[in-house]
Amino acid sequence: MQYETIGRSLDNSLYCNLAQLSNGNGYVSSVSLRLFSEWQGDASLYLFIISSDTVYEISYRYAINPQRNTTEWQTIQIPSHALPIRLGHLLAIGMQENSGHTNQIYAVKLDFGYSAIDINENTTILTVKLDQGIGVAIGFTLMYYGKRIFLFDLCYLYFCVII
Repeated sequence: MQYETIGRSLDNSLYCNLAQLSNGNGYVSSVSLRLFSEWQGDASLYLFIISSDTVYEISYRYAINPQRNTTEWQTIQIPSHALPIRLGHLLAIGMQENSGHTNQIYAVKLDFGYSAIDINENTTILTVKLDQGIGVAIGFTLMYYGKRIFLFDLCYLYFCVII
């Protein structure tokens, strides 16, 4: 794992890894992530589905509560069909609130990632910034026609395993 020595602030921001474009229609069944700092405050962490057909737009959002006392990898199960994703869409992670820059996710070395700032509960259209050489420590499982597809692209590696 090639981590950066920094975390990416989750406050009113979201991040996604370009190599994790969904390769099918289905739904997210679990998310693995690694926080850079222990989770602080009562605000939720959000998963966002980003469509990029003509503009970058938040299609869905789903609140999760990460484990509080760890900076190790954790996996969060998502209820069936709660977070649908389509071919070519991206899964992003971030917050709609400000927690004082205490909540951060690990930055990792990747070819490309996207970020957007000033995210709140009313944000739908995003102005994204291409982050060359950096991404975030996140992977997810896509349920596609009853099969699990793991999308994990950390450290210049891209895994797509069908079970």
